[in-house]
Amino acid sequence: MDSFGKRFKEERLLKRLTQEQLGDKFHVKKSSISRYENDKQMPEVSLLKQFATFFGVSIDYLLCKTDDKSETENCSSIKNSDCNEIKKVNKFETAQEALEFILQQPSLMNYGVPDLTDEELVEFANDLLQHIEYLSFKYRQDKDKQNKDK
Repeated sequence: MDSFGKRFKEERLLKRLTQEQLGDKFHVKKSSISRYENDKQMPEVSLLKQFATFFGVSIDYLLCKTDDKSETENCSSIKNSDCNEIKKVNKFETAQEALEFILQQPSLMNYGVPDLTDEELVEFANDLLQHIEYLSFKYRQDKDKQNKDK
């Protein structure tokens, strides 16, 4: 079964680069490249985008969401039922789930996401999800109140 680390390593080898050479290109330590390849750590979101661009593949391909290297998917191209399943998530358990959720939040890219451990990434995504749920509830309540006042 494919994993992020396996695909990441395959792409590095296709470019005929050592871990150290790839790390040098992105100002990342060789040990970080090794952790990525061994599924011990995920790169920060901005770095993941840079790797995908460098390798000429989509982020979805690196994250094993698709087998098509050039295919990019977002909620506009996924069946509505699949999008509804995505929206029903109420807690993330793995770093990969958390990262996929964060990548679906384009406004976060404007602020950047710091280099987080897997545990911090899961916590960050869960905190973000809680804030989204709270705001959704708040504005839904405000809308209901406005409709009652009419």
